[in-house]
Amino acid sequence: MTVFKDQLSRINIDPLINDGQHLLNMLKGNSENENLMMKSSSQQRTYPLDYFDEARKISLVMDNLRSAKERCFQLWHQKKNRLEQNLQLRLFEQDCDRVNKFIFLSFLSHNSLKALCMDWK
Repeated sequence: MTVFKDQLSRINIDPLINDGQHLLNMLKGNSENENLMMKSSSQQRTYPLDYFDEARKISLVMDNLRSAKERCFQLWHQKKNRLEQNLQLRLFEQDCDRVNKFIFLSFLSHNSLKALCMDWK
């Protein structure tokens, strides 16, 4: 279970997000110096060089990457919680089995003692 989380943590989508951001900046027609300023200021959603609505598609892919990774972490946590609950249930069942066995053996020994006492009378 931890192996999967480790593998999931090692998946780095940052280079893909950076590439997408670079493509969006190219569609805006920004130079590298303007890119640095755009990161600090609020970004405009106008893309003068985008003739085929590619900026929207790139943004959509970037959003999907982020949400897919987040969803994977959520699913991992749900699966981990279910596994822990199943483990707790199994431990509880084992404890119940032990108690039942103890009660049964106590009942048998009590009845055996009664039978022995009846024989002695």
